[in-house]
Amino acid sequence: TTLFRSGEQGFFLSLSNKMSHPPVIWAQREDVVFLTIEVNDVTAPVVDIKGNKFSFDAIGGAEQKEYSVDIELFGEVDVEGSQQKISGREAFFVLKKKEAGPYWPRLTKDKVKYPWLKVDFNKWKDEDESDDEAEAQSNNNNNNGMPDMSGMGDMSKLLQQMQQSGMSMDGIGDMPTPPQEDENDSDDDSDNDDIPGLEKASE
Repeated sequence: TTLFRSGEQGFFLSLSNKMSHPPVIWAQREDVVFLTIEVNDVTAPVVDIKGNKFSFDAIGGAEQKEYSVDIELFGEVDVEGSQQKISGREAFFVLKKKEAGPYWPRLTKDKVKYPWLKVDFNKWKDEDESDDEAEAQSNNNNNNGMPDMSGMGDMSKLLQQMQQSGMSMDGIGDMPTPPQEDENDSDDDSDNDDIPGLEKASE
């Protein structure tokens, strides 16, 4: 069962020593963000989305540990237009941007490197890349069994494919802000710097 918390007086679970931060990968189009939380055997997931805040808490993995993800996104999200699919392998979200337009220069509001955050190159398409080029690139990658969305330029087709894959459109609510890190603290294992091909993009 998926639980959603909402309301101005919403609550959230604090990240404690008992909680782990799962790997998160992402990609985007002009109007949506693809967000995948790589934790399997998820039970009792709690998802909060409001404005530019995204929060995910769940129990999962072979040891059924507590996992928590809190992200302050670069831009705001249209909650009603967003969708999710939580399977035995991962939690996948299609977050509809409140305002379609130029690509976000990164996923997070702050330019901070997070070791758990990577670019999802299986779904990635450069802003100036054609759908055919993106689809050809995707065919060379392993998309882990998820619907192939890298070449999807038509939002209606995208939603149809997600619905056929069992994705749901459910309400969502309040969420916390992620921990801040020193901007000068680099981490070679993180891909949360400016996204490919967008070094000159302005925030």
